[in-house]
Amino acid sequence: MFVTEIISSLKSSLEVNSIKDSLLHAELIVMKTLDCDRAFLYGRYYDLLKPEQIESIDIDLKRVTSGEPWAYICGYKEFYGLNIMVAEGVFIPRPETELIVETVLHLRYKYTNPRIVEPCVGSGAISIALAKYMPEAKFEATDVSTISLDFARRNADIHGVSKHIRYKQANLLNGIRRGIDIIISNPPYIETS
Repeated sequence: MFVTEIISSLKSSLEVNSIKDSLLHAELIVMKTLDCDRAFLYGRYYDLLKPEQIESIDIDLKRVTSGEPWAYICGYKEFYGLNIMVAEGVFIPRPETELIVETVLHLRYKYTNPRIVEPCVGSGAISIALAKYMPEAKFEATDVSTISLDFARRNADIHGVSKHIRYKQANLLNGIRRGIDIIISNPPYIETS
């Protein structure tokens, strides 16, 4: 089967399952399997897929149609120009959370070597994005989840900012000393029930 044929087939399957942006999701599934970007994909439309590639595509199609978020399937979410690793058990950074980064960057000149604390750090996206632009800042991050803290540390390592961020397993600000300049957080939304 050619790449163009599998994309068309995927698009149809996704539409039948009421998946929005079916063409985009079809292309993403194939790009993941071929480990390529969209520009490279267009140049490979008439390449033949191997059986193991088709099997991988089928697995990802089932995951998408079952409602699994794409970020969990591909293993990352783009946030403020950075690829942030995520997996089940780690909340996916949302695009509107980038407003927190923008707000703090506008405030940065009001502080000299600010101390910034992020409770509910999750994947680490906010602190990591800020640390890239504010190397003068010292960050502390907390989370109750060991999985989240592990991913936050790994993401900080990947993006070269691990020396700027200290992590602690704690609930919110428990165990954090006073003298905080800025608190940043976008905690998970949990239903009241």
